[in-house]
Amino acid sequence: MKIFFTLMMILCQTVVFAQSPQVDELLRSADNAYEENDYAKAAAAYEKVLLVEHKDHKILNRAGISYFKLENFAKAKDKFRLAALYGPVNDDVTMSSYYSNLSACYTYLNEDSKAFEYALKGYNLDKSSSFAFWNAASNAQNVGRYTDCIKIMNESSLPKLNVLNTLYARSYLGLKEYDKSIKHYEDFFANYVPDEMDVNINLDDERYFYFKALLYGGNQDHLNPEIKKKYQKTQIALFEKLKNTKWAPKILELMLQEKNSADEGKNMSEETLEQIYSKDNLSDLEKIQVENRLGNFKGAYKTGTDYLKSHSDKTTAVYKKMKLYQYVASMSLLLDHFKKNKSEDPHLLKQTISHLKAFYEPNKNYLHTEIEGNTELLEPIQYSFSALRQLYPDEEEKKETAELFYKVLENIPSSEARTFFGKMKELKVFTN
Repeated sequence: MKIFFTLMMILCQTVVFAQSPQVDELLRSADNAYEENDYAKAAAAYEKVLLVEHKDHKILNRAGISYFKLENFAKAKDKFRLAALYGPVNDDVTMSSYYSNLSACYTYLNEDSKAFEYALKGYNLDKSSSFAFWNAASNAQNVGRYTDCIKIMNESSLPKLNVLNTLYARSYLGLKEYDKSIKHYEDFFANYVPDEMDVNINLDDERYFYFKALLYGGNQDHLNPEIKKKYQKTQIALFEKLKNTKWAPKILELMLQEKNSADEGKNMSEETLEQIYSKDNLSDLEKIQVENRLGNFKGAYKTGTDYLKSHSDKTTAVYKKMKLYQYVASMSLLLDHFKKNKSEDPHLLKQTISHLKAFYEPNKNYLHTEIEGNTELLEPIQYSFSALRQLYPDEEEKKETAELFYKVLENIPSSEARTFFGKMKELKVFTN
């Protein structure tokens, strides 16, 4: 989630009067509407003035701000671009404001590289401007230029206000320096001041990124157990504030990343997951994911089976996901039984193969490219390997399961896939 801009730099500019009385009157009307926050009326009046004074950068700027306030960012961009084109090239302060305003428009238009380009242009012209400074640093963060963001802030002579901790925290999170990210978030929330530097921070966004930093930071090998407990306590408190927001599903997604995979957050403690998510506040889809993640494969399989029996519309996204997670639970039960008993369970093997075949059309020989290019056909294979990684983190242990594991995957109706998985079984290697 990138940072957007809710404030435009508005210069206190003297009203420019044109030669014509009619244009003078239009300009007065536009300025009055602008001062009264009637931006639609102001924009319309400025457009009429610009038919005559089309190179007046001050009028272009005010027209741009009016359109920006109306959230017509494309028109605002055009006006700011012209203001910069016709602006006073020797007036660094004014030109800086035009470039910064133009940058803000590009941000809202999701042209982030352009936004950063013009933000940096504006800041380099006027490094005394707190708006240009924030604009440049935050846009650097938006485009993933984390080192540049930190450099801009470190080298600035402007006061180091608390709100900058959000940019430091996000940048260090992007650089995977989790301890530093967490420290900056701790400082930010401990010293939070609303609307500092006229920047409107969305606290829920920052809480989510703070949660993410704690999740990844909590999995570092060097971490003191007491610090880890502190992190987990903070995570639970953050989730309480986020559980009814748009970020709750994203947090679940982070928490459900399978352990012992290559993903970040892989060793997140099951205790914390259990504290954050109880069965009472989970949807069926969330419940089956949590049960699979916590190793309650029987519970997950029952949740999936019950749902699929009670819902007849097989075309919904939820139905398809429940079908996938039911298969994952079945595969996990099969692998878990083998791990505990060193033998395969014929019933579980038959059940798992049946669920796998249900993802593919019978009597069809799929090409590799057909499966690779179709998420619904590819996911069962990918999730099979995820289940294997969760239960068998050790590479040597995985080799013990090769015969059983590929007995399942060899049932994908593709001669190319059967050949590939047959070789993998012989070599006792695992790749997806």
